[in-house]
Amino acid sequence: KGSEFVNHFLATLEEPWLSIMSDWISYKRRERSMYKTEETLRRCYNQLLKLSANNAEFAREMVDSSIANGYKGIYPPRGRNGPQMSPNTIRPSDQKSVNDLWN
Repeated sequence: KGSEFVNHFLATLEEPWLSIMSDWISYKRRERSMYKTEETLRRCYNQLLKLSANNAEFAREMVDSSIANGYKGIYPPRGRNGPQMSPNTIRPSDQKSVNDLWN
């Protein structure tokens, strides 16, 4: 079934990222603009980690603002720049997936 990859992806996350991504996925489903593969969903998550500098509080603001504005993607709230990215802000478990963005 098409949503099996979503459940598989969500099973790899821990709070607070699980609830953040669950909210975003629920929104995408309601908008009938769901991700087609686990790869595209994972890339969305990796981009969220990158743009938020792995800051869950700012990631939550980004998702909430993007949903409120009806965006198709996740963007920082207008007029707000996110935390600055540094290698030390990334958990070792996220390093591989974030590095994939740069390759």
